[in-house]
Amino acid sequence: MRLRDRLLTASAGVALFASAPALAYANAGLPMLAIAWPLSWAALIPIVVIEAVVGRRMAALTWGRALLATAAANIVSTFVGIPLTWGALLAVQFVVPNGGGAALSIDTFLGKVFAVTVQAPWLLPWEADLHWMVPAALLFMLPFFGVVSVYTERPILRWIAKCDKDVARAWSWRANLTTYGIMITAVLVWLVVALVIGK
Repeated sequence: MRLRDRLLTASAGVALFASAPALAYANAGLPMLAIAWPLSWAALIPIVVIEAVVGRRMAALTWGRALLATAAANIVSTFVGIPLTWGALLAVQFVVPNGGGAALSIDTFLGKVFAVTVQAPWLLPWEADLHWMVPAALLFMLPFFGVVSVYTERPILRWIAKCDKDVARAWSWRANLTTYGIMITAVLVWLVVALVIGK
């Protein structure tokens, strides 16, 4: 099987898996890609617009060119960068002792922190606590997604917008700091509400 065919097969499998989080959960835990990926799809259009505004100002582009560049860059970072980053974090989770299988008791502060950081990519089945663990785990992973987005989007922005590397570098950083800052704030509010209101 050629590399392209393998990638298509793997992508289809991940997409199918991510599209059915309730089925994926069962008693095996919750893969956070099943939450993070659909949310990133839903946020794609506003993110493209915000990042186009940033690029239009920084690179003196037309609206059409700025939108085209940010749309292409974000499609790649959303459909390739996010799942690959999640996969890398998942690999780290399973390498860390007790990371992938056994769990510390979440009755302790250390156990709670461990559950939503080291075990953030694949949350263990703490059903009674998922209302706050999901946003906490997402909050932990968002900076990783953001950094990967910067480096994934930069060459695409440069290629389509035909700007120099310094402009592309500044654009990718400023645009992603803006959009990921908004997302992190929104998820932080979600976490606070979940902790205050409870289940």
